[in-house]
Order: sequence, then C-alpha cells, then structure tokens
Amino acid sequence: MAATAETPGFIVQIVQFESNKTREEVLAAAAERNLQFEAKEGLVQKYYLELEAPNHYGGVYIWKDKASMAAFLQSDLFKGISTAYGIASKPQVQIASGLYPLR
Repeated sequence: MAATAETPGFIVQIVQFESNKTREEVLAAAAERNLQFEAKEGLVQKYYLELEAPNHYGGVYIWKDKASMAAFLQSDLFKGISTAYGIASKPQVQIASGLYPLR
C-alpha cells in the first residue's frame, strides 16, 4: 500500500533536551536502554543526537504509525527518560507524518 496524505507511511518524532549529566553519563544511559528500545513494538529506527549547544542531546524516532508512538508515550520506558538522561527542563518535541522514505 502506497502512502497517501490520508495514510502517511511513518511518523517522525524529534526530541531535544538539555542534560544535567556528563556526555559519558548520557552515552552510558543510552547504551543501557538500547535493548529496550530495540524491542519496542513499532519503532522502526532511533537516532541518538548530540546537538551543538553544550549538554544538549536528542533523538529522532521513526515509528511505523501513530498508534505505536502513542503506546510508547504511555510506557515505563518513556516515563523513565527524564531520570535516565538527567533532563534539565521540558524537552522540545516535534512530530511529523512521513510522506515517503528515500530508501
């Protein structure tokens, strides 16, 4: 089934945050949680980001659909993100419907 405006092919969630932790602590937290993210139903890919501003990190999540992303937002894995990464203030979150992937 080809993606259309009514049925996008995927959902992109972009999260950016400032951390109270060191770079090494953020990397360790990410590594510790990798298997949980790999097992998350509907998560096609996750890219971990180190942003240009000091102590700013983020993630780009590619979800197969909105239902998968919504289930993640209700999960313990999501609820533990602030503590795991030492998030200093409310993260910035953007959500977009994918039209189609290049590859």
